[in-house]
Amino acid sequence: MSTPQAQTPPDIAEIYRRLQRGTGHEWVDEGNVKALIEMARTRGDTLTATLLEEWRAPCAPSTPPEPPSATN
Repeated sequence: MSTPQAQTPPDIAEIYRRLQRGTGHEWVDEGNVKALIEMARTRGDTLTATLLEEWRAPCAPSTPPEPPSATN
Protein backbone atom coordinates (compact mmCIF):
# COMPACT_ATOMS: atom_id res chain seq x y z
CA MET A 1 0.00 0.00 0.00
CA SER A 2 1.33 3.45 -0.89
CA THR A 3 1.65 6.24 1.57
CA PRO A 4 0.21 9.72 0.88
CA GLN A 5 3.74 11.10 0.56
CA ALA A 6 4.34 8.84 -2.44
CA GLN A 7 1.19 9.97 -4.23
CA THR A 8 -0.07 13.25 -5.62
CA PRO A 9 -2.49 14.65 -3.05
CA PRO A 10 -6.13 14.83 -4.11
CA ASP A 11 -7.87 18.19 -4.36
CA ILE A 12 -9.79 19.63 -1.40
CA ALA A 13 -13.17 18.46 -2.70
CA GLU A 14 -11.90 14.89 -3.04
CA ILE A 15 -10.39 14.95 0.46
CA TYR A 16 -13.72 16.18 1.81
CA ARG A 17 -15.60 13.39 -0.03
CA ARG A 18 -13.21 10.85 1.45
CA LEU A 19 -13.73 12.27 4.94
CA GLN A 20 -17.47 11.88 4.42
CA ARG A 21 -16.90 8.17 3.72
CA GLY A 22 -14.72 7.82 6.83
CA THR A 23 -11.41 7.72 4.97
CA GLY A 24 -8.93 10.34 3.80
CA HIS A 25 -7.76 11.48 7.23
CA GLU A 26 -4.16 10.99 6.15
CA TRP A 27 -4.58 13.80 3.60
CA VAL A 28 -5.58 16.45 6.18
CA ASP A 29 -2.69 18.78 6.94
CA GLU A 30 -1.96 22.34 8.06
CA GLY A 31 -2.16 23.52 4.46
CA ASN A 32 -5.72 22.35 3.79
CA VAL A 33 -7.51 22.04 7.13
CA LYS A 34 -8.91 25.59 7.02
CA ALA A 35 -10.39 25.08 3.55
CA LEU A 36 -11.86 21.74 4.64
CA ILE A 37 -13.46 23.36 7.71
CA GLU A 38 -14.95 26.11 5.55
CA MET A 39 -16.28 23.53 3.08
CA ALA A 40 -17.89 21.54 5.89
CA ARG A 41 -19.49 24.67 7.37
CA THR A 42 -20.77 25.79 3.96
CA ARG A 43 -22.43 22.40 3.51
CA GLY A 44 -23.90 22.45 7.01
CA ASP A 45 -21.73 19.53 8.10
CA THR A 46 -21.11 20.57 11.69
CA LEU A 47 -19.75 17.16 12.72
CA THR A 48 -16.93 17.19 10.17
CA ALA A 49 -16.22 20.88 10.83
CA THR A 50 -15.94 20.18 14.57
CA LEU A 51 -13.70 17.15 14.05
CA LEU A 52 -11.40 19.16 11.78
CA GLU A 53 -11.27 22.03 14.29
CA GLU A 54 -10.27 19.54 16.98
CA TRP A 55 -7.60 18.14 14.66
CA ARG A 56 -6.25 21.65 14.17
CA ALA A 57 -6.24 22.51 17.89
CA PRO A 58 -2.92 22.16 19.69
CA CYS A 59 -2.64 19.15 21.95
CA ALA A 60 -0.65 20.97 24.61
CA PRO A 61 0.12 24.59 25.38
CA SER A 62 3.02 25.95 23.35
CA THR A 63 4.61 27.33 26.50
CA PRO A 64 4.43 25.61 29.87
CA PRO A 65 2.19 27.34 32.41
CA GLU A 66 3.76 29.42 35.13
CA PRO A 67 4.02 27.55 38.42
CA PRO A 68 1.79 28.94 41.15
CA SER A 69 3.57 31.43 43.34
CA ALA A 70 3.96 30.56 46.99
CA THR A 71 2.08 32.90 49.28
CA ASN A 72 3.12 33.07 52.93
